[in-house]
Amino acid sequence: ASCRMYLWNPTQDESMFCFAFGGAGDPCHLNIVHDGVNYGRFKDPSSCRLQLRPDGDYFSRGDVFYLWDDPSLYGFDFRWAANAWLAYSLTRWVDQVELLRKAGLKVTTPLVTFQDEAQVVRQLSEFFDTCSPHCDDPESNAYIDLLAVNVFCDPSTETCADKVAAVTNSLKGLSSQYGDRPVHITQWGVRDSSDPPVLLSAMDSTPGFFTDGSTIERVYWYGGDSPTTTNLRIQARQSRLGLIWAQTCASIDSNNSL
Repeated sequence: ASCRMYLWNPTQDESMFCFAFGGAGDPCHLNIVHDGVNYGRFKDPSSCRLQLRPDGDYFSRGDVFYLWDDPSLYGFDFRWAANAWLAYSLTRWVDQVELLRKAGLKVTTPLVTFQDEAQVVRQLSEFFDTCSPHCDDPESNAYIDLLAVNVFCDPSTETCADKVAAVTNSLKGLSSQYGDRPVHITQWGVRDSSDPPVLLSAMDSTPGFFTDGSTIERVYWYGGDSPTTTNLRIQARQSRLGLIWAQTCASIDSNNSL
């Protein structure tokens, strides 16, 4: 996805971090769907940094390297992801990952889609048990710095505020269980709607991820059933959804700096 088209232009804020869903233009995420038959395993990680493309677009801010988007959705498991990461970081791209580390970039787990706490624990345990001890060794190329979690709300069956509160509380314990690693919410929103009230119900609940004691340090907005929803005109707010997201983030940043 184009960060400029779907995030920076709609929010009028080029300082925002962008999760770009892999592919040839995104060197900071290994993606099973968008990175071809090798699932990004042959993608050079040393390109993961802030770079201006010839067409004037950036595809990532380049401070975090994200492993695969939820392997369980595509016929793989988290053991596969662990073995693929070990081969990637300790064999194929040793020097490049080392450069990435020296530049200060952090690496996440594969993205886990939060359904319930037991499922998240099971999948994270599959990953860490398989790649141990390397993924727990800060001196190793394969070290994992961050937990990456996708969270979706279904307003037809739950309130988004309640979903955020439950997930945030659960992730406090999960972070402690996995070495007090911080959490990135790599996709937050609704999966299959472009209805403004539905999208707003999720967006307005975002500050709940950053309550006292939360281990969550970053949240990426997921655009519903289309990346273009950030350009939707929200009549009730007399604004576009992208600008509302920018205001939401600014308010969270302001409150957390107090």
